[in-house]
Amino acid sequence: MDNKERKMLIGAQQAELNAVLMYKEFAKITKDEELKKVFLAAAADEGKHANILSKYTGEKLTPKKAQAKVLGC
Repeated sequence: MDNKERKMLIGAQQAELNAVLMYKEFAKITKDEELKKVFLAAAADEGKHANILSKYTGEKLTPKKAQAKVLGC
C-alpha cells in the first residue's frame, strides 16, 4: 500500500471512530427505546469497521469528540 492509500485508510478509520461517539450520543438523547437500540447497534458496527481498518493501517487512533459533535449536528 502506498502512502496516499494509507492516509485514506487512516482518515476512514478516524471517521468510523468519530461515528461511534456520534451514535452513542444520539442513543443518550433519544427517548425512543427502539431507536436507542438502533443507534447503539450502529455504534458497535462503526467500532468493528474501525477495528478492521486498524489492522491495515497499523494505527491505534482515538475518537475526536469535536468532530463527532459536528457530525451529529
